[in-house]
Amino acid sequence: MLADPALIVFATRDVPEFDAPGIGTLRLEGLNGQASLQLLAHGCLAAPGATLTDASITFFTLDDNKDSDTLLSIQVLDRNNRVAASATGFFGQFGDGTTRPVTLKVRSGFTWDALQAGHLRLNIQPHGDDTWKFGYELDLNFSDGDFAPTIQSRLSLSEDNKTRLDPLQF
Repeated sequence: MLADPALIVFATRDVPEFDAPGIGTLRLEGLNGQASLQLLAHGCLAAPGATLTDASITFFTLDDNKDSDTLLSIQVLDRNNRVAASATGFFGQFGDGTTRPVTLKVRSGFTWDALQAGHLRLNIQPHGDDTWKFGYELDLNFSDGDFAPTIQSRLSLSEDNKTRLDPLQF
């Protein structure tokens, strides 16, 4: 963990990049008077051997709901396509403009390293026609206190397009 975020901002005010050993490079960029700070990570941020302890996903339904009778399957896959965390159910209707959190059941023994190059697989089994437009935030928490969110927006699943496979973001 970096000692003091204020120190980094100060250090990058005159120098556009700041090397944080073992973590990555911080880059300060500006556009039209707006500044942003980016972490260009290199290497693993979690402690060696850190294991997955908790996983949840929050869905943000846009302007086309998921019907209450559409079965939803959620799977976090490691780099070898083994299921590290999952949930399956109908979960009720996900109405337009709603937010719905879902807790995933975590299988033991999956490390940060094993989840690198892993994926999130979402699958629906609608009863008839159903188009669901949504976004999500997947949160993975590890035994060393580190976490990895995966965020996607403006997605769609339907009776003609039942499965998504998105890379995990680390």
